[in-house]
Amino acid sequence: MPKTPADEKTQIQKFKDAAKEVGCNDDEAAFDAALRKIGNAQPPTASKPKPKKTKTPAK
Repeated sequence: MPKTPADEKTQIQKFKDAAKEVGCNDDEAAFDAALRKIGNAQPPTASKPKPKKTKTPAK
């Protein structure tokens, strides 16, 4: 039996339902808190590359 347009969900509604299933929160305050947490994070420190050990040349 084909679905009628009233029965079909729009793509945005399907997206919202999927987001709710995985635990996303559409609360603006929660978003701002997460953004502050990310924005205040220290940048990763670049580790110095380790010098390669070379074999001593044959004499």
